[in-house]
Amino acid sequence: MRERFNSASTTTPSPPSSKFDIGARLAQARSSALTTTTAVIPHPTFEEAIIGQVFFLPAQAEISTSSKAYQKYLGNIWEHPVVVISKNLEEKTVDCLICTSFTRCGSNGILYTKKSLASRKQHLLCENTDKKVSTHDGTQLLTMKAGSEIFSKATYVNTVNDSVTIEYYHLKQYKTGSGKAIIFSEESMALLS
Repeated sequence: MRERFNSASTTTPSPPSSKFDIGARLAQARSSALTTTTAVIPHPTFEEAIIGQVFFLPAQAEISTSSKAYQKYLGNIWEHPVVVISKNLEEKTVDCLICTSFTRCGSNGILYTKKSLASRKQHLLCENTDKKVSTHDGTQLLTMKAGSEIFSKATYVNTVNDSVTIEYYHLKQYKTGSGKAIIFSEESMALLS
């Protein structure tokens, strides 16, 4: 059975089972909200994880070689934030879309990349605190749930590729300066589903 977006599935997360530690500069560069903060973000259990919540996909080397994701996905999906779009209750896996910030182009947004118009339209800008980057090419801004944290720099959801299926226990909590989770709004999840 696969659980899809349902606004009634929000619950309070449980305390963390382990401390989140990336340990790699590349991961910190790609994950703008990673900070050294005293705020602790609880890592919810699989049952408590919310469709629309942002997690962090660690380096491939941190993933078990028997993982569905390890075996299937190559390339640049690793060490990125991801948004959960569905949960497989029997297998305890989640389907995620990759988020990216185009750090290599100086965080000025997708218009400063060499992506085609068609590709740019498939990267949707998320609500963030960086006001110098705005939506592009007629795309709609993806907003966050009221009371949720927002990204600290221009970040996009990549809708070009298929979703990534991975065992939930491999995902790390995405750290934010406030200690709150980033959770997409119902309207944004409807666009991503």
